[in-house]
Order: sequence, then structure tokens, then C-alpha cells
Amino acid sequence: MARPIGTTRAKKAIKKEEYEKLIRFVNHSNQLHQQRLRTKMRRLFVLLYATGCRVSEVCDFTFGDIKYMVDQKEYSLTNATKTKRSRLIVLSDKQVSIIKALVPDYPVSSETKLFDGSGSSYLTVKANDIIHKCLGELYSTHSFRAGYITRLAENGANPKLIQEDIGHSKVATTLGYIKVTDDMKRLAKEGLVW
Repeated sequence: MARPIGTTRAKKAIKKEEYEKLIRFVNHSNQLHQQRLRTKMRRLFVLLYATGCRVSEVCDFTFGDIKYMVDQKEYSLTNATKTKRSRLIVLSDKQVSIIKALVPDYPVSSETKLFDGSGSSYLTVKANDIIHKCLGELYSTHSFRAGYITRLAENGANPKLIQEDIGHSKVATTLGYIKVTDDMKRLAKEGLVW
């Protein structure tokens, strides 16, 4: 499916269903011949889905970083973020269980990078190619971020909390990512006193 004329960025959020479809595609696709590429993409998609981080923020993660996330249920991103501000990512038990799958059951140095030196541009191009083949042109690596933000909003998270968690400098940017769903509308009205 070609991107509609006039659109310049991803318009759809990757939520649970799309994420699961993408992981199945990576695990079983004949188009991904190299096991190393499958492993990289699976790691990348897991981290983007579970943390809401940008590709540029996860491309330098080490196995030590992943172990720290699992053990401490948090991770501090340094000034290497797009907004050049540090931020603390606090993880729920569910996020930790998703990320835990990235910890190998064999010894590996904590300094070993998950993506063995692959830069964010390379990872983004490869990942977007796979995402487009599996989900269509209206999805990209940035769709994980929109999905993460939307899931937080669906769970009733305050927009200021989402802004801080995701690292936007302005709450208006965060609000632009939220895709209002029917479930969100219902949830908002359930607490009303009639």
C-alpha cells in the first residue's frame, strides 16, 4: 500500500496487535535470511515497543543497560537524547517482562552492544523497510513512539507525566501523538457522576 499523497510522516500508531504481527513477521519471514538481522530487528522492536524510546536512543544500549533495566526497573537516558536533556525511564513489571527476553542465557560482557555498532540511520532504514513490508507505508519506527504514548493515554496517564516519560520539551508535542480511541472515550465517561 503506497503512502497517500500529501502525507510526510507516519499516521498510524503501532499498538499490541501490530507489534505482535511484526514480531511474527521477523521470526518467520523468508525475506530476512540472516539470523543476525532477525535478532537485531527483534531487539529493536522490543525496545521501541516497551520503552517508547527513539531509535537513536536505543542504538547504543549494551547488555549491561538491559540487565540494569530488568534489575532496577528504570533506566536513565543521558544527554544523548534528541532534546539534549537527561530523563529517567521508570519501568512497570510488564515492561520489564518484555525487556527481560533480551537478556541472553549465556555469558556476555555487559559492555557488548545489542546492535554491535550499527548506527541509528542503518537501523532505522532496515527497520522501516521491514515495517513497511509487514504493516504498510503508514507505519514506521516512529509509530512505536505514537503507540507507546497512546497506550499511556488509554491507561489514563496525565499528559504531563507522558511528556516527562517520553522526553518531549512541550506537552503540545505529546498531545499531537495521542490517537483518541473509542476505549479512551468510554473510559473518560465511566467516571462521570450522572
